[in-house]
Amino acid sequence: MTNRYVFRSILSIYLALTAASCTVEPEVELQRVPDNGVHPRIITDAHGTTHLLYFRADAPDADFFSGNLYYRQFDQGAQDWKEAIKVSSEPFDFKDPIYRAGFSVDAGGRIHVVWLMDRPATYFYTRSDIDRTTFESQRKIVDINMEGIDAGADIATFDNKVAIVWAAGDLRYEDQRNVYLRQSLDSGETFGDEIALGDRSLGACACCGLTANYDQAGDIVVAYRSAINGTGRHMQVLTANVDATDVVKSAYMPVDDARSWDLAACPVTTNDIVVDYEGENWLVFENQSRIAKVNLADGDVSAYLSEQSSQTREKHPAMAFNREGDQLIAWGEGPGFFSGGVLRWALFNNQGVHIGSSGLEKMEITDRSSPAVLAKPDGNFLILY
Repeated sequence: MTNRYVFRSILSIYLALTAASCTVEPEVELQRVPDNGVHPRIITDAHGTTHLLYFRADAPDADFFSGNLYYRQFDQGAQDWKEAIKVSSEPFDFKDPIYRAGFSVDAGGRIHVVWLMDRPATYFYTRSDIDRTTFESQRKIVDINMEGIDAGADIATFDNKVAIVWAAGDLRYEDQRNVYLRQSLDSGETFGDEIALGDRSLGACACCGLTANYDQAGDIVVAYRSAINGTGRHMQVLTANVDATDVVKSAYMPVDDARSWDLAACPVTTNDIVVDYEGENWLVFENQSRIAKVNLADGDVSAYLSEQSSQTREKHPAMAFNREGDQLIAWGEGPGFFSGGVLRWALFNNQGVHIGSSGLEKMEITDRSSPAVLAKPDGNFLILY
């Protein structure tokens, strides 16, 4: 019995190693955003349907130009994007990635979108019909807490909940700014009052983007950059249970080394919360000019993707998971706030082991834009840039 048990154990190990060695590495396809668009955002919902939101300019040759947001759905049969549907009711000025629109898909299939229109600063919201063939007329969604608006809002959905999250406060006193929330309990038909969501003593970096998503319990999770004493630009992760009128309870995730950043200036960063194949939230973000990630559901320690290999900045990351648990992260690498940079990506297996990277690609991301990532049903990935 002992020898037979040992044999079976050895055979099991051999078969596992053989299967691992035969695993096919996912392919990564590169593609420009349809219509030469910028600021692409991609979501694959619980039914496997893929949704794309992007900004398209009316006069693409201008340095600062106006245009509109457009929505497309991915056609699995044709392996291409369906016809574009206009989202915004009126054109607005194109800005850099920290102004990018946020969007989400609720349980009924509606698309929800929030974006910032500059001059004067105004947050607008709209939603699609159930069939996603048209969008309602845009409506102003924030009335009170609009002081010092300098970055876009984000939006998240859970069943019939819709949450819009943004940062506001006097630009001269970043250490006293805060994050706020408006929540709908009827799929965006109506919204409750504006609620102060965070700890005001942490401040909120004025010109850094934030990201939000619900967790599996229906609590809202927000990742944003603080401004403690004007220099503590740490990546804060706040989880809050919010009812119809107020915050019931909330807690911050401890700040580890890879989310800590002491800087007496705004670094102009974006981040993203992405759901993996098990329904868990992951955060991908820039910190100290490098890209890092963390599993928020497990409370893992944040980790940089790799040792920084150049003097240029890694910025504006996007992340996606396929059904096998492989993860792809794409970002731009280049100087300054407004250069899109060179497209870079890193591929990891479901054990978190690095199995591929861009290395040789010299694809330039359009200035003031950033990449988006899609996991296709066959397990391969698509990067829009």
